[in-house]
Amino acid sequence: MSFKPIIYGLVDPLEPNEVRYVGKTRHPQCHPYAHKKDALSTEASSYKINWVLKLLAAGRSYDVITIHQCDENISDEYLSALEIFYIAKYRAEGHRLTNGTDGGEGATHIEAVRQKLRDSWTSERKIKQSKDKREFAAKNFQKMSEANKRSWTPERHKRAGLAQTRRWSNLERREKHGNAIREQSISLDEQLMNLNKRVIAHCNFIQKSSDPDKIDLSFKMIENLKQKIAHFQEESCGS
Repeated sequence: MSFKPIIYGLVDPLEPNEVRYVGKTRHPQCHPYAHKKDALSTEASSYKINWVLKLLAAGRSYDVITIHQCDENISDEYLSALEIFYIAKYRAEGHRLTNGTDGGEGATHIEAVRQKLRDSWTSERKIKQSKDKREFAAKNFQKMSEANKRSWTPERHKRAGLAQTRRWSNLERREKHGNAIREQSISLDEQLMNLNKRVIAHCNFIQKSSDPDKIDLSFKMIENLKQKIAHFQEESCGS
């Protein structure tokens, strides 16, 4: 029995809609399943190995899915190009891939293929992806909102109202609650420290990221945080 080359994905059986690893193989009957053996036999550590070991420790293994089935005569370069494409695709869609590289290892001219993929990431494509994400988020929010509204029956409203009345009927309890909130409030110095930590985190992200949209958003967040820091410093001086 002959097997065709494939681009495959590894998924957690409990989360089958999220791809955690993308690979290529000309031997789909065995190669995708070797990751389990590799994780158990090596002392090395990687994102993928740790993920596989975590599944095994929980009493389950990964499932293998076929992402793209190829022709038997496909070249190594084109098979690698497909691997690069699908790794980039799933990362852009938000899948938490455990791949340590962008793919394409073992073939020549890969840098040229990667450049073509980078060139294909046009402004129109970025705008469309951003629009799709917003539409997806809006639909999910609407579904959750409608489900929440349906769950609030008159009986539930009544029970919630009675519980709220009992909770605040005792004056002493209200006073204790107010004192607890005041004790939990953080000082201006702690708030300034937290804001500065967020600024540093955004600066580190900008140095590592290659996504212009995300970098631009981080710059905006830094400016906003700086304004907040200036505001807190004015309050601190005034007090």
